[in-house]
Amino acid sequence: MTLDNYSDKLHIGGLTCAQSIFIADETQNYWPSISSDLQYIVWVKFKTPIERRVFLEKYGWILDNNISRPKRCGISWIPIQTSDNPDDVCLGMAGNLSFHHLSQYSIFSEKDLYNMDLLEREMLFDNSIKFLLENPRETDLFVNTGLWANADAIDFISRYEYIQNNGFQYLGFVAYMNGSDILNLESDLVDIVDLKEDN
Repeated sequence: MTLDNYSDKLHIGGLTCAQSIFIADETQNYWPSISSDLQYIVWVKFKTPIERRVFLEKYGWILDNNISRPKRCGISWIPIQTSDNPDDVCLGMAGNLSFHHLSQYSIFSEKDLYNMDLLEREMLFDNSIKFLLENPRETDLFVNTGLWANADAIDFISRYEYIQNNGFQYLGFVAYMNGSDILNLESDLVDIVDLKEDN
């Protein structure tokens, strides 16, 4: 089986980082270095994990594809808490930009992802993990693709059970944003984990 065969089954993104990045109490203070005139790639963590409804109320405007902005802006990836172990590989789902989602072989075009709501993204993420835990042979092949450096350490059964028991808890987001928009985020609710100028 090749990776192409996963196209209608897998819609899950992983990073070669641990959940601790989005759970850690201490973060560097990036706020003073943000210029309202620049564009950034920003990693934001919520001080407390939140559910979809709160995410949409507070941050849904970042997903709004109708807002006119000078460069590409939006959320590329949303990390989801899938275990209580901060050292576990961080898993998540695509935002309205199709960066960081698995895979480039997806049957969902960038346009489809662009217009998909968060509930649909959650269902795809949930179904992807379920597929991996129900198909160990395919999971082994998937892990051996080398797409994730630490994928062999992922226990998809426990990750799936965690979501079933705890629901979808959003840990933060990775986004392309204008500095002025970042400065409008409520610093008492979020921390910036990483920040890079998007040239």
